[in-house]
Amino acid sequence: MKRLLLLAALLSFATQPARADNPVVRFTTPLGSFDVELCAELSAACPGVAPNTVANFLRYVDEGRYPATTFIHRSASDPVVIQGGGYWVEVVDEEKDEYELHVVEAFPPIALEDTAPLSNVRGTIAMARTLDPNSATSQWYVNVQDNLFLDGDYAVFGVLLDGIEAVDAIAAVQTWPFAPPFNQLPLIDYPGSPTSVLDYLVFVDVERVPEPAAGAGALAAAAGFAGLARRRSRAQR
Repeated sequence: MKRLLLLAALLSFATQPARADNPVVRFTTPLGSFDVELCAELSAACPGVAPNTVANFLRYVDEGRYPATTFIHRSASDPVVIQGGGYWVEVVDEEKDEYELHVVEAFPPIALEDTAPLSNVRGTIAMARTLDPNSATSQWYVNVQDNLFLDGDYAVFGVLLDGIEAVDAIAAVQTWPFAPPFNQLPLIDYPGSPTSVLDYLVFVDVERVPEPAAGAGALAAAAGFAGLARRRSRAQR
């Protein structure tokens, strides 16, 4: 009996996917950070793979298309997601409060990838798109709750390893209806006055983990968040 149990255990171990050297990215926000394993290969966290979608996302990360002042521009209640990767703010002159809003420069759209059995469950990241299934470019969303009805239409490509509380905190921020596409814009402690929304955006910095230039990236993110804090402090005086 012991030999049979040992043989069964060995067979079970042999059928498990090998530990994959999947890339991990860190999303750093004023409300906390979360790490995501990108599912290029099967692993304990990734029951399915999305190598083309992962490569597309990493291209934006590696080529600096997501600056530290990229921000969460949508927090939706149906499906329950937070969405980013579409817009960023350029600091033109901080002393004069001069800033410019930019659209993330997009690479060509990618084809919708079959990522089954990866699913739009809580704590996964997927690509946003237009009505065309093959239109995903730079925008991504994180599933705050299970959104299984999105499966097959929106490609999941990563799984949170930690930091779901940061995602929940962002999802809990009040949203405000501005001009499209900012109809569900989360703003931290926004007073609801004509004050510039730049003071209250949920900025998000995205970088690989480990990152050889992590120190520089962290300093850039810290500088961006510090600038936000200074502006917010001035606005609330």
